[in-house]
Amino acid sequence: MSSSKRPPPPPPPPLQPSPFYYTPLPPQPQDDHQDYVVLLPYRPTSRRCMLCLASLIMMIILSPLIIYISWPSDPDLKIVRMRLNRVRIHRSPRLLIDASISLTIKVRNPDIYSLGYQTLDASVGYRGKDLGYMRSDGGHVRALGSSYMDAELELESVDLLTDVVDLLEDLAKGTVPFDTVTEITGQLGLLFLEFPLKAKVSCEILVNTRNQTFVRKNCHPEIFKWGPDAEKALEVLKLRVDHRLVREVLAVDVEIGLKIQFFKWVGKRRNFSHDFTTYMALIHSLDEAKLFGEMWKTIQEMVRTLPAISSSELSEIIRVLGRAKMVNKALAIFYLVKGRKCKPTAGTYNSVILMLMQEGHHEKVHELYNEMCNESNCFPDTLTYNALISAFAKLGRDDSAIRLFDEMKVNGLEPTAKIYTTLLSIYFKLGEVEKALSLLRQMREKGCVPTVFTYTELIKGLGKAGKVDEAYDVYSNMRREGCKADVVLMNNLINILGRAGRLDDAMKIFNGMEHMQITPNVVTYNTIIKSLFESKAPASKAALWFERMKEKGVAPSSFTYSILIDGFCRTNRVEKALLLLEEMDEKGFPPTPAAYCSIINSLAKAKRYDAANELFLELRENCGQLSSRVYAIMIKHNGKCGRLSEAVDLFNEMKQMGCKPDVYAHNALMSGMVRAGMVNEAYSLLHTMEENGCSPDLNSHNIILNGLARSGGPTRAMEMFTRMKRSSKIKPDSVSYNTVLGCLSRAGMFEEAARLMKEMKSEGFEYDLITYSSILEAVGKVDEERSVSAF
Repeated sequence: MSSSKRPPPPPPPPLQPSPFYYTPLPPQPQDDHQDYVVLLPYRPTSRRCMLCLASLIMMIILSPLIIYISWPSDPDLKIVRMRLNRVRIHRSPRLLIDASISLTIKVRNPDIYSLGYQTLDASVGYRGKDLGYMRSDGGHVRALGSSYMDAELELESVDLLTDVVDLLEDLAKGTVPFDTVTEITGQLGLLFLEFPLKAKVSCEILVNTRNQTFVRKNCHPEIFKWGPDAEKALEVLKLRVDHRLVREVLAVDVEIGLKIQFFKWVGKRRNFSHDFTTYMALIHSLDEAKLFGEMWKTIQEMVRTLPAISSSELSEIIRVLGRAKMVNKALAIFYLVKGRKCKPTAGTYNSVILMLMQEGHHEKVHELYNEMCNESNCFPDTLTYNALISAFAKLGRDDSAIRLFDEMKVNGLEPTAKIYTTLLSIYFKLGEVEKALSLLRQMREKGCVPTVFTYTELIKGLGKAGKVDEAYDVYSNMRREGCKADVVLMNNLINILGRAGRLDDAMKIFNGMEHMQITPNVVTYNTIIKSLFESKAPASKAALWFERMKEKGVAPSSFTYSILIDGFCRTNRVEKALLLLEEMDEKGFPPTPAAYCSIINSLAKAKRYDAANELFLELRENCGQLSSRVYAIMIKHNGKCGRLSEAVDLFNEMKQMGCKPDVYAHNALMSGMVRAGMVNEAYSLLHTMEENGCSPDLNSHNIILNGLARSGGPTRAMEMFTRMKRSSKIKPDSVSYNTVLGCLSRAGMFEEAARLMKEMKSEGFEYDLITYSSILEAVGKVDEERSVSAF
C-alpha cells in the first residue's frame, strides 16, 4: 500500500506595515478582570471616486456656460443709414406719392461660426402702411464679424391718402417717421456642419429730411395737431383744394378736433365753398364721435348756406338725426327744407316714418302717411306699408293694420314676408286662428317664402290657442323645407310643450339644439326650469338644471332666480328659497318684487308673520317703490291673522307712495274686513273701488257675497247674486252658487235651495262637499226642531 504525503501549506503572507489610520493598543495588565475592546472595520471612500465626483460636478456647472457660449445666436441687423432722396405728391387722378429712399444695412455676426445668407429683405412703411420692400443677393459674414449692404427703394404712385395730413405735417417739421422690418435667411457654418438660421428685426425711426440723419423716438408717433406748420406745408406743395380732397382728408382716422379745424380753414380759402358732400363728410365724423351738439350746429349751417337740398339729401340728413335720436330736430329740418320747395319723395317720407318707428313715435306715423297721400306724385310703396302696418299693430289698431294690408294689394303691391308675419300675429292675438292659417296658405300661393320669424309667430300663436300638436307639426314642416330655426323659435316651442305637460318632448327639443348648432341662452334654461316646476317634477331636478346652466357658462338672470325661488316656495322649501335670495343679492342683482313676493307669501302661509314682515321691510328699504302685488300679499296675510288695522295702514300707505291699489289689493282688504265682520265697510270699499276706476273682478263680488251670506241673511245675498247674473261683465261661478246655496240651506229655505241646485246644474256647475254637508246639517236641525215641537 502506497502512501502519499500531503503538500506543505503555503507560507503565510509577510506582515504588512500598519496603515496610517490604525495604531496598536498598548499592552494591558494581566489580571483577572481584563477588559476586551472590539474594533469595527472602517471602510473609507477611495480617492479615485472623490475625484470622479468632483469632475462630474464641475462638468454640470460648466455645461450651461459652454452651451451658452457656443449656441448660435441671431445676427444683429441694423439700419445705419437711411436717406430720403425725393418726395413728390400727385393729385390726379387721385392723391399719390412718389419717393426714393436709400438704405445701408449692417449685418453683425456675434457667433463663433461663420454666417452665410441667401437673402436679406428690408421693408419700409409709413405709420403702419407698407410702402415697399427690397431684396439683396446672398453674402458671407465671418465669425464675430460685420458686413454692410446698400440698397435703393423706389416708390412710385403709392396711395398714402389716409396719412396725407400726417405726411404734410411731418414734411413741414422736417422729420418723417418710418417703420422698418429687416429679415435675413441663411446658415451658420462650423467645420463641415451647417445650421439653418432666420432672423427678423423691427424698429421705428425718424429721418431728418434736412440733414438726412436719424432722430430716434419711441414707438408711438406724436399726435398730430392742426396749426401753422400744416397750413405752410399745404401752401408750399401748392395743392389745389377741391371737394374731393376735403372729403378724403375728413375720412382720415385722426382726432375730430383736427377735422373741425381743417374744415373751417378750408371754408375760408379763396375760390372754395363747401357743398353738401363736404358738409356731410364732417357731419358723419361728428356723428361717429357722438358730438351731437356740434353736429346739429353744422346741419343748421348747411341748411342756411346751401341754396337747395334735394329729396335724397334730405333723406340722408333725416337718417343721421334719427341715429342720434334727435327726432324733433329731424322733423324741424324736414318741414324747413320742404317749405323751401323741396318735394319729398316716397323714400324721404319712408326715412321719416322709419325714424319715428324706431323711436316709438307710432302715433305720428299715421299723420305723416296722410300728409304723404296728399302730395302729388308721391305714393306709398312696400316699405311705407311695412312701417305703417307694424306701427298700427304696436298701437293695437288691428283693424287699421288689416285695412292697410288690403289697400296695398289693391294698389298692386305685393306684401313682404315681414308684413305677412305681422298680420299673422294680429290674427292670433284676436283669436282668429283659421284666418291666420288661411293667410299662411295665401302667402305660399303668392310665392312668398315664410321666414324663421313667420314660423315663430305660427308656433307661438298655435301654442297660445292650445293647438300644441299643430305647433309641433309646423316645426317639423319648417325643418323639412330647409328653414333653419333660431334660439327664439326653439325657446317658444319648448315653452309650449312644457306648459302642455309634454316635458319629454321639451327635453328632446332642447337636446336637439346642439345638433342644430343652436346655443341655448338664459331664456332657454329659464323655460326648462319653469316647465319642471309646472309639471310637478322634483325640485331637485330643477336645481340640477340650474347648476348645469352655470357649468355651460350661461349666467343666470334675476328672472332665473325668481323662477327658482317661486318654485321652491310652491314646494314648501322656503329655506332653500331664502338661500337663493341671499345668493341673488351676492351676485349683485337688485331686489326683485316677484322673488320677495313668493317668499313673503310662503312665510305668511306657514304663519311665520314676523319673518314675512321683516322681509317686507327689507324690500321696502332696498327697493323704495314697491309694487301693488307686494302690498296685496301683506294686506291679505295681515287680514288673515287678525291685524286688520295694519292691513288698512298698508292700503293707505300704498296711495301715499303713489302706488295705485289694484284689484288684488282691494280684494285683500275686503277679505280681511269680511273676516273681521265688517261687511258693510267691505261693501262700501267695493263701490269706492268702482268709482276710482278699478274694475272689480269675480273674486271681488264673491268676497262680498260670502260676507252677506254669513252675516246679512239670505235677502241681501240673493239681491247681490241676482245683480251678478244680470251683469254683462261679471257672471256667477261655482263659488257664487255654492255660497248662496249654503246661505239658503242655513236659513231653512230648502225650496229655493232646490231650485238653485237645478239652475246650478243646468249652468254646468257642481255643488261642493262643504255645501252638501251644510245642507244635510241644516235639514237635520230642522227635523230635530220638528221632533221637539211634536213632543
